[in-house]
Amino acid sequence: ILSDVTTPAERPRWFGIFGTINGAALLIGLFGGFAFTIGAAFLLHRFGWFDEIVVGQYGKLIAALFGFLVSAFGTLGDLMESLMKRAIGVKDSGNFLPGHGGVLDRFDSILLAAPIVTALSYICYFLAPLF
Repeated sequence: ILSDVTTPAERPRWFGIFGTINGAALLIGLFGGFAFTIGAAFLLHRFGWFDEIVVGQYGKLIAALFGFLVSAFGTLGDLMESLMKRAIGVKDSGNFLPGHGGVLDRFDSILLAAPIVTALSYICYFLAPLF
């Protein structure tokens, strides 16, 4: 997801709020990911991607909500996958993509974000005629 793209690879470890997790990279990636994902959602709204599920005046609000939820649940998916890898004591989830944490690391954000976006899409689609 877009949040993964904006996360810096290396930052100084002076802000380590989560022990061995690089706190500065976590916070910079988190805020950068939220800003980038919400911005991308606004851009998609501008090009009409939300027209099927949103009535005019709520379009920007729904786009911001989508961007926020994608980023939030994408980050949670990433952290959950990291927690699973730490629990079993492995650094990478596979060898197919060396140096990238494995294939699961490329899709961990989507595992939680996709169902949330799908559910919100259905909710908006069925509620849109009421507004």
